[in-house]
Amino acid sequence: MAINNLMPQPQPFVNPQANLVTPMMPGNMAWAKGKNEAMNYPMARGTTLPIFDANEEDIFYLKSVDVYGNTQPLRKFRYEEITEEANSAGTQQSGVTAEEFNSLKDQISTLQEEIKKLAEVKSSNQYNDRKPYRKENRNNGQ
Repeated sequence: MAINNLMPQPQPFVNPQANLVTPMMPGNMAWAKGKNEAMNYPMARGTTLPIFDANEEDIFYLKSVDVYGNTQPLRKFRYEEITEEANSAGTQQSGVTAEEFNSLKDQISTLQEEIKKLAEVKSSNQYNDRKPYRKENRNNGQ
């Protein structure tokens, strides 16, 4: 049994990063209290992560770390919920209002009346009384 005591015994695994700050991620989302905390949020190399601001309800930051471990400039965004009501309002804005429709309708009616008047004038005898242009009369010197 003395031989068993001389053999190396397996050591329990010790994580060298156990003392690092663990990110606060309730519900698999990264949260920070303000811009400074978001800038100091620990991240792995070659990753990009949205970090939601716990102090402001409609702000999140986008933090990126390149493969060399260099942190890219922190980008700040504002977000809002898109609902079905907003979508229907957006499509309504791209159309015309009732006032614009009625105005265009009146303009079309006015133009149709003008076209009818011009057609009546053209069909009247006012233009039929003219003699046709004859080129030979000019060449004869008359």
